[in-house]
Amino acid sequence: DALGKSVSANFSASDKALVIHLLQDQKLKQLDSAGVFQLIQVFYIDIETMEREEDGIQKWSSKTDEPFCFVVVGELGAGKSTLVNNIVNVEKLAETGSGARPVTNEVRIHDKEIEVPQSGGANLKLKVRAVDTPGLNDKKLPQERIFREVSEKVPNPHVLFYCVKIIDRFRLSEEQWLTAMSRCYGVDIWKRVVIVLTFADVVQSPMKDMESYKGAIAEFLTDEIKLDKSVVSNIPFCLAALHSSFKPPDYGPTGEGQIPEYSWKMELLSAAVSVVPPEIGPLILKLHEQGVLAW
Repeated sequence: DALGKSVSANFSASDKALVIHLLQDQKLKQLDSAGVFQLIQVFYIDIETMEREEDGIQKWSSKTDEPFCFVVVGELGAGKSTLVNNIVNVEKLAETGSGARPVTNEVRIHDKEIEVPQSGGANLKLKVRAVDTPGLNDKKLPQERIFREVSEKVPNPHVLFYCVKIIDRFRLSEEQWLTAMSRCYGVDIWKRVVIVLTFADVVQSPMKDMESYKGAIAEFLTDEIKLDKSVVSNIPFCLAALHSSFKPPDYGPTGEGQIPEYSWKMELLSAAVSVVPPEIGPLILKLHEQGVLAW
């Protein structure tokens, strides 16, 4: 009801059918209000000329052969490869390990493509590219070299997931990593960054810990990297856990009109959609609908 009232107040009559379609999608039921509206915003691409989401996908596909591309970076043992496997629904796409043993010792690019049958036309090709990277604290591979190699191989990722273990506090080594990332990619990369706090299921108050980390990194990005405060405030932060059913113990009570379920994977999906270029949002949702993305 709360969402419906907001839709009536903020959307034109010509847009309401599209909004209703989004709200009724069973795969989006787990998003909170903010997440739903982030997804709604994605569909404002050429909205006056598009009658259906599929039409937008077809237009995107006819213009480019580009895949949805995301990069995952972080230190050894931060769960980077596990996150890749949680995003792309392909069995053991990226090898995972435990402890400080480096499983990924080079930049690895994983491609996945599917063809979706279309009525009265050629099959629609949908692609995703996942880029796994070595640990930033690997002594054999300086972080400057890692970011230089990643930025050369993947100069324009749609999303860059920066993984950090939630049990760690923001520290000097991270300042060095983020400085190197900003130098190699340029500060505009921060408009496409999603910060993921992993192993959220091993702490008592993950939501509180996330807010604490958010404050520390925001201060560094503003004071040292010299990012505009508006850019910093728009960087999404998400939790990630070993189990899909994880719900933070300190997740706030559900208010009237809000969707009660919590899914960290759906929160991650919402965050990714919020930072990608507008034309990529429908592609992400279509990949999700086809089961390629495991969010």
